[in-house]
Amino acid sequence: MGSVRTAGQPTFGPTRPNPIGGSARGRLPDPTTETRSGGDADPALGATRPRRSPAPAPRIAFLEHQGHAPAGARRSEGGEWQAADSPVSFAAVRTLFRRRCSALLGSLALAACVVNAPAADGAPTLFGGIVAGNGDNVDIYGVHGTWAPRLESGLLSSLGLEARLAAQLVRWHGRDHATAHPSLIDTSLVALLRWPLPTTAGIRPFIEAGAGVHLLSNVRINDDRQFSTAFQFGSQGGAGVAFGAQQQWELAGFFHHVSNASLVQPNDGLTYFGVVLRYGSP
Repeated sequence: MGSVRTAGQPTFGPTRPNPIGGSARGRLPDPTTETRSGGDADPALGATRPRRSPAPAPRIAFLEHQGHAPAGARRSEGGEWQAADSPVSFAAVRTLFRRRCSALLGSLALAACVVNAPAADGAPTLFGGIVAGNGDNVDIYGVHGTWAPRLESGLLSSLGLEARLAAQLVRWHGRDHATAHPSLIDTSLVALLRWPLPTTAGIRPFIEAGAGVHLLSNVRINDDRQFSTAFQFGSQGGAGVAFGAQQQWELAGFFHHVSNASLVQPNDGLTYFGVVLRYGSP
């Protein structure tokens, strides 16, 4: 059949059969122009043109082609990658910085104790003492030991620093009443760097800091403090004085932080302030 032209109406193309009867005029519908929600209406074709999603950025498209998820991106409902805001967490940066500094300081102090250990004629000084502290609703008390090698030469001596290795066995006692986790035992080993100040009237002040490791007998204390792992990291800083005829007595105050460096959650950690009194013999 040929095309039929009706006055007042435009011709859209060949006549197509109408299943009900008669004929209908117009082009065959294009599947790509079917009506979709959210599309733009086209009055000339009586259909709705779909909105096209913007092409992904070149880098996102490349990573999607390689099968990798772009950093800071998420999939849309259509399965495409979309960039998403990923603000830098100050807490994460602070944790990473503290972890790197503690590891570096601890490594330097431990290397100084091992590599620069003196010969038999300059035996290291051994200290023993008691320690007590409190923090985060927990009381700490126990025994403390320190190995202090006498360094006659080396890099640390030229910088006026001393290396020490401190071991500690303490009990943590929680102050919560009727708790299922009232206490635990903490064994630690901490490498320290000490900066001694000028001696005045037989008293030598000092400042020290270091880092080390802890092993806990329980991963919880009180009702609200969880550590997740028995293995923990520790960082410490403090100041004190050495006194006596040969400065064999030491009294120091310090703060100590214990946590698993956010390797496992929850990581409540514990920070406490303490005092240590020790006596040394050559």
